[in-house]
Amino acid sequence: MKTVLNGLFDYALDKRNPARETRVKAKRYAVKTQRRKNANEVIFSEKEQEMVIKEAMADFEATHNMADLGIALNFYLGLRAGELSALQWTDEDVPNCVITICRSEVVHYEVDKSDHAYKNGVDVVDHLKGYKDSRRVPLCQAAIDILAIAKKAHLKHPVLSPWIFTNAHGERLKANSFQNRLRCINTKLGLPQRSIHGIRKTFASRLIDSRELSLVEIRDILGHNDSQTTLNYYGFVVGSEKERAETINSALKAVGFEEMVSKSSKMVSKSVKAKTPGTLIK
Repeated sequence: MKTVLNGLFDYALDKRNPARETRVKAKRYAVKTQRRKNANEVIFSEKEQEMVIKEAMADFEATHNMADLGIALNFYLGLRAGELSALQWTDEDVPNCVITICRSEVVHYEVDKSDHAYKNGVDVVDHLKGYKDSRRVPLCQAAIDILAIAKKAHLKHPVLSPWIFTNAHGERLKANSFQNRLRCINTKLGLPQRSIHGIRKTFASRLIDSRELSLVEIRDILGHNDSQTTLNYYGFVVGSEKERAETINSALKAVGFEEMVSKSSKMVSKSVKAKTPGTLIK
């Protein structure tokens, strides 16, 4: 494209057209980058996570809505909404504490004569985002307990469904079922509207903050192509500003900085007391 355009301007210049010498300020047409959202806009705090899980489990006890279990489970799996929706009982391996993520829900779009795109149904495909075949996600005890509750609920139905999360008729819950249910929970609890992907980012941020797993392990659990994606888009600050201040204080104390500041402060205090009243301290 650049070669063709430059050729056109060169031709114009040969014809004594000043267009080739014209310069347009790049700043005028610069693309503005989107502001990176703050952690509290994207992820759930530890207290908020506890509130959402508690509310979801209480609602499940009252209504038997399987979407509530899916929301609670995803805090311990960190799946995409389409992956959560497409889980089957054959994917779990509780004895080995792992679940295989090998399929996902996809949305089909159609374009009308006016070039307007609209949704035209959903389907489940046997691959993940980026066309990866599968990945294995470890199951912590909380995830195992939630899956056990889901299986117990399934046994009450006359016909067992291969899908883990279903409606009262045994039909698979679509991804938007989890999104809609989480929206209701956020509203009821007075929390900012965060999505299932917000739960996924909460899961990732807590793993990164824990420093118990390597970045490569976290990347593989999330199903990313590279570690930079994990850090740039999923690594949000976990904890309050007060907690971070205490961490900084602990780190500085470890290198003796706090003691030096304390000594300097005492020296300043003695100097101030030695001054007579009314003396100007510069």
